[in-house]
Amino acid sequence: MESLATSRTGSVVRVRIVVFNGVDEVDFVGPYEVLQRARAHRANADVALATLDGAPCVVGAFGLSIQPSNTLLKGLTC
Repeated sequence: MESLATSRTGSVVRVRIVVFNGVDEVDFVGPYEVLQRARAHRANADVALATLDGAPCVVGAFGLSIQPSNTLLKGLTC
């Protein structure tokens, strides 16, 4: 059985969940888990954690260390 994302367009949906120092862990862990489970059930999605500034590590509100794999503003200047 094909997922809706795959059967409608055939393209990959890219999802970036932005994390930053002080982020409440429940605000990104829940959505990340749901989207990864969708991938496990054949949803055509690319899901990753990202920062705006390219920080290699951020610390959540309750001390969880996070190593995002993406930067949203990579290559952009203000």
